[in-house]
Amino acid sequence: MKNKFTVLFIVLTLILFLRSAFVGKTHEAFHSPEEISFFKAHFMPPLDSGQYFSIPQNCKGCHGFDSLGLANVDANGMDVNLYDDWETSMMALSAVDPFWKAKVSHEILVNPANSLELQTLCTKCHAPLGHYTAFYKGQPHYTLADLSIDSLGKSGVSCHGCHGVKDSASLGSLFTGHLPYDTNRVVYGPFTTPMVGPMQLYVGLTPAYSPHISESKTCSPCHTLISNTVDLSGVPTGTTFVEQATYHEYLNSDYPLVEMATCQTCHMPKLKIPSRSPMAILRFQAEHRSTCIRFREQTISWCN
Repeated sequence: MKNKFTVLFIVLTLILFLRSAFVGKTHEAFHSPEEISFFKAHFMPPLDSGQYFSIPQNCKGCHGFDSLGLANVDANGMDVNLYDDWETSMMALSAVDPFWKAKVSHEILVNPANSLELQTLCTKCHAPLGHYTAFYKGQPHYTLADLSIDSLGKSGVSCHGCHGVKDSASLGSLFTGHLPYDTNRVVYGPFTTPMVGPMQLYVGLTPAYSPHISESKTCSPCHTLISNTVDLSGVPTGTTFVEQATYHEYLNSDYPLVEMATCQTCHMPKLKIPSRSPMAILRFQAEHRSTCIRFREQTISWCN
């Protein structure tokens, strides 16, 4: 019994000694105050409250070029990252294209009474994220002036511009820029088991599988344009004019039924050989699509 009390006394004494040795002492931080300040100033948080869409640069960290050559490469080690393909495409440049801006400006000069309606109509598809952010916040119009100071709008048809479109019974029957966006920060892709955690953590978006993202109906809202008509005095006539009908031309062609081809089949073809995804670095996937039509033998790209 005496030995037990002796052992207990020694243990308690040791605990009190260790406690007194550490209480009141401050531990040195791993990073210096300057480094911590730098991290706070440059940390890219997820989407702020009240924001619906993410800028494309947020996607670049995982879907861009990997300097180590581990991710976003095909089985031969060739870089196939999506961000660089998109960045120089017509989709990425849709809101800053000088020809488009000149055409809109010309329409304004011809129809000054309908200037706001014209600009709002055109920016629906050429600057969808900026346009719909303004719309969701109660702004009735989104003009070239609004676009000129809006980095989100200037990103054109970016990653979130297409991947944020949700499936619905009306998709495929929505035209003229009526885009059914998911405002709950969900983005849709072709992979059945996406890695949810990294995207939620770093960009504040939740990836989800949906087959509609690989179907032509996702393209219908912006690739059929039916505009209201006015007379030479700018007075609405009450009729409409089919200004662009790319989606309907596709529907009435041999592609959907005979060729069994979607818009994505030609404009975003699957790579011929497997590629590594951004996060599943050790796993090759055969379903990786390119945002451009690549003719590797000729080392040129036709971008949509």
